[in-house]
Amino acid sequence: MIAYRCARCLTVLLSLAMLSMSAMAQEEPQADKPSEIQLPMSSDQWLNFPPLSLDRLKDKGVVLYFFEEDCPKCAGKWPDHLATAREHMTEPVVVIGVNSGNTPAEVAQYVQQHNITWPIIVDTDRSLERQMLANPISLKNIAALYIRTPDGKWQQRSSSRLSQAITAAGKEAHWRVKPESVPAELRPAWGFVELGNFSAALPLIVRAERRGNEQVKATAQLLRDAVATELDNEQLAVRELLKEGNDWQAYKSIHSLVETYEGFDIDAELTDKLAELKDSETVKQQEEAAKKLAAAFRVGAPNTPAAVKRATAMLERLVENYPNTEAAEQASDLLEQLNPTPGFGN
Repeated sequence: MIAYRCARCLTVLLSLAMLSMSAMAQEEPQADKPSEIQLPMSSDQWLNFPPLSLDRLKDKGVVLYFFEEDCPKCAGKWPDHLATAREHMTEPVVVIGVNSGNTPAEVAQYVQQHNITWPIIVDTDRSLERQMLANPISLKNIAALYIRTPDGKWQQRSSSRLSQAITAAGKEAHWRVKPESVPAELRPAWGFVELGNFSAALPLIVRAERRGNEQVKATAQLLRDAVATELDNEQLAVRELLKEGNDWQAYKSIHSLVETYEGFDIDAELTDKLAELKDSETVKQQEEAAKKLAAAFRVGAPNTPAAVKRATAMLERLVENYPNTEAAEQASDLLEQLNPTPGFGN
């Protein structure tokens, strides 16, 4: 059985400071969440699909379904949930499951047991849950559902009304290439393009360009053109980051761009800049700090008082030794919730 039950201090450490608040109303759309919410981009935190980027799903509806794994009644509802999502397959909406507080291996076992085919986020440290929900998912709060419309706005919806939520998310959404124009042999490539997994689409596009009939070749060109448009837009955004002198964000963006568009015509100037930035002190500090933060989470993972004490000391050293880094900011947030003091914003 998957479990994440621990004392308050341990919960705060490993869930990035979940707050205990009143129960969430489920029946009506709730207030928007900040548009800057981002999904995790580490492949270790995704099952059934490579990491999905909200930026690359900007024209799609997105549904996030948070679920509790220890609820037998909930487990029995998965066939209906999966069937509901299949009924909406023609709509430009991506349905993503989110499980918080468990390891990838534990969640993978659950996903396999219940034949779940959706992309699944493994929110081990509960950071996504903390951004989205007032209450953590538990046996007292077994599910939650949020939609993001193409204008970037988030709304809470009833977790018992998945079909209505999908419809609402897709009202203003659209495909990059209309599915009715895509021949059967290019449907897999089309799916990758629509979800922003462009490097996976490329071999299928190339094969179609070489072996397909005229209709297949024409559609392959449509898919290639759609990817080229996205690439141009992302490269333009990266250049703006470089102009602003935001080396760390530029580095992360170029790194993601190179992985996502592998095989396509990426501006050589940007790939050269990636190597240059990697050697910069700013990026080195950020990457070293990120490794320290990950190490603190690993040390604290056993959820014992001794483990939490050691992890807390590691977080304190991170804040002291790596100021002005993203990891130090996260560590400060954790420490503030663990032990509110004047030194940490109180």
